[in-house]
Amino acid sequence: MPFFGDTVGAYLVPRAVLELLQQPDSPYQAGVCATSSFAWLLSGQQLYIWRYHEGKDARLRVLSLPRAPSPAQPPSVVLIPHGPPCPSPALPHLPSTFSGPLLPPATDGPLSVAVCDADGHLTVWLDAHHLASPVEHTLLTRTPSTPASSPLVSAFSAARLDLGSGPAFLAALSATDGSLHLLQVGAQGIHTKQLAGPAPPEAHARGLVGALGSALSRAVTDAFDPSARYLRKTPAGRPAVAGGLHVAAAPGGGGQHYRVLVLTADALDCWAVGARGHGCMGR
Repeated sequence: MPFFGDTVGAYLVPRAVLELLQQPDSPYQAGVCATSSFAWLLSGQQLYIWRYHEGKDARLRVLSLPRAPSPAQPPSVVLIPHGPPCPSPALPHLPSTFSGPLLPPATDGPLSVAVCDADGHLTVWLDAHHLASPVEHTLLTRTPSTPASSPLVSAFSAARLDLGSGPAFLAALSATDGSLHLLQVGAQGIHTKQLAGPAPPEAHARGLVGALGSALSRAVTDAFDPSARYLRKTPAGRPAVAGGLHVAAAPGGGGQHYRVLVLTADALDCWAVGARGHGCMGR
């Protein structure tokens, strides 16, 4: 089996991506989806997506953002694959017992793409394989007292959500004012709920299919002693640090229970969110 530090393989990138990477002083962002074999590169308004294990001959999917993000405040780009996992390794020379993020989906299932810029403007493709126009949604509003150069978003994260009606995902946004927002995105639209923050959330429209429930609360894991000094039942109310926001399905939850972890400068907040039917309810 491979040892720590061993090189297990390398992939060439498509020519169009290579040319962008080699341009001097060309601002771009790039990343790899750890739960699939997709890689991406954002240059200007163009988002390039490909399967990295296909190498230089990989088919590129090029998505166009409605507006170019600010180079000084790069947006968050999240890829949410919906295909089942592949039973065989992406690298043929790895041992059959190897398992990990290098395993790609077995089929070319739907791929949701979410881009959230620093101003709280969300752009979504529910299935990037179909070159349809994206859905846009404004998540945050800049107040007169907020400088135009100051970002509104500190972190954004998302995870696959099974609503039984096409691709969907659950996302969380940590704002620089300390507020925390939950989003449900699917065929029925984009629905938001403010979980915590300096100001109480406004009432959201009810009766919408897929709307978020109103009973959302911070959870204390049963494995900890509720009387322990390091636990508190109120959120920190501070923005997440860089890379400090994480949304994932809870182990053993059957895709119906999720955890939202928010790492701030002085605490790690844990929220438990449950998906029931067409809605998301806290517990």
